[in-house]
Amino acid sequence: MLKMLYPLLKSLHSGLESVNREIWYKNLCAESQINWREKEFNEFFNDKEEVIPKEINYGDRIYEVLNYDEFIKWLKDDDTSDLVYVKTRRECNAFADVLKGRVREIGNFAVGTAWGYVSWLDGYHAFNVFYAKENGIMKWYALEPQTDKIYSIFEVKSIRFLTF
Repeated sequence: MLKMLYPLLKSLHSGLESVNREIWYKNLCAESQINWREKEFNEFFNDKEEVIPKEINYGDRIYEVLNYDEFIKWLKDDDTSDLVYVKTRRECNAFADVLKGRVREIGNFAVGTAWGYVSWLDGYHAFNVFYAKENGIMKWYALEPQTDKIYSIFEVKSIRFLTF
């Protein structure tokens, strides 16, 4: 009986997931876009002590800007930070990749995976960066995907690798 119901349940689950992603997309969209060739992307790199431009990869030219408040709500529902850290198997870079992938399941938002020197750990670390609109102001943020803690982008001192 269960074998017969499985295809139906799988189909229903896929349909619900699709609807859920569309709802989140509408909520997360700040109704703005950013082009990586524009000054906002360049401003992100201006204050960094060390940036290696050849290690910055853009998958697309234009990205959607996140609504900051809705992104905070989404983070509370997301379970990436609940994953268990496993040395050499699920380290900081895996958390950053998973979180970026989950956001991209919803839409093409300006969320990247980065490797660089961060002040909150006083060392090199993988983390996420995102561009969001908060109270009418658009700016860059750093996100620790293992804890969902958001930092000022100024807490990032250097970037060795960044992929959008």
